[in-house]
Amino acid sequence: NAYKAGIFVSAAAGNQGRGFLEKALETTNIDDSATGTPNGFDTTISVASVDNSVIYLMITDITLSDGSVIEATPMYNFTASLTAGEYEYCNLGYPEDFEGLDLNGKIAVVDRGIIPFKEKSDNAKAAGAAGIIIINNEDSYIATDTLSLPAVCVKSSSGAVLKDAEVKRITSVTPFDARGVEHDVITNPL
Repeated sequence: NAYKAGIFVSAAAGNQGRGFLEKALETTNIDDSATGTPNGFDTTISVASVDNSVIYLMITDITLSDGSVIEATPMYNFTASLTAGEYEYCNLGYPEDFEGLDLNGKIAVVDRGIIPFKEKSDNAKAAGAAGIIIINNEDSYIATDTLSLPAVCVKSSSGAVLKDAEVKRITSVTPFDARGVEHDVITNPL
């Protein structure tokens, strides 16, 4: 017990908790693994930043079969991680964009635009897709509400790399994890 030994303990109050990526935080799904209210531990002081002018994103590296690496960011509140595998480009994600394609267990790659992200995801899922990559129409990232499939967003320039690849296969997905300490952290003084 650091506090009992006279050691001052400060803990970050703004780290991503373990529940952030699994499902939206609600009153029935409180996640206090990184912090609580007003503090995660009785004997610590929490520090946090308010009114940030910079947005920090989790960035995922996606490696294609030719060795090229593109960056993506998870769409908000995805329920599982996107995994490696084959992918198919499916235009805007209308139901007819999936006709004639074998998407069973594959990743659907769709352009942003016209129809809502959720509808794109639902259509891809109905066609058998295991995940979805949404190509933004600008060289920036986007986020959205809950989708029915694991989902990431790529910039328009990375979308061009996906579309132009000869072999449409993702060989690895390496996430950047910005999680803070778990709720049972033990601090050992020197």
